[in-house]
Amino acid sequence: MKKSIKCRFGIIFFPLMVGVALLAVACGGAGPQEREIAVKLTAGQLEPDTIKVGQNDTVTLKIETDQPGSVHLHGYDLEQDVALGDITDFVFLADASGRFRISFHAAGVDHHQASAGHHEVPDSEEVDVGFLEVQPR
Repeated sequence: MKKSIKCRFGIIFFPLMVGVALLAVACGGAGPQEREIAVKLTAGQLEPDTIKVGQNDTVTLKIETDQPGSVHLHGYDLEQDVALGDITDFVFLADASGRFRISFHAAGVDHHQASAGHHEVPDSEEVDVGFLEVQPR
């Protein structure tokens, strides 16, 4: 009879403990992380178009672009210059939760290039290219 009670206890207890552990992980049991995310900005589109992180994560966007300019993260009021042919690190602490627009401002040709036969173009307007979603912890 004792063996039967132990067996029933094990059948009930083990799945219960596994369930509690899975629930703890699903409810954000992990603390803030250091996130490094490769991002491509091509033809005015960000890939991935939505970047998802957790609140208080330290985020490094490794941005590769097909044109020079600057990337603007709304809500955080942060801006990072990006250059053609380089991978630029855009580092910030994702301390505010929510959904934030990411915009791009293409750079104009500078005066040195204009004297070499290129025409000056004004800085472009801001173009929305993607979003940052910060999930609360």
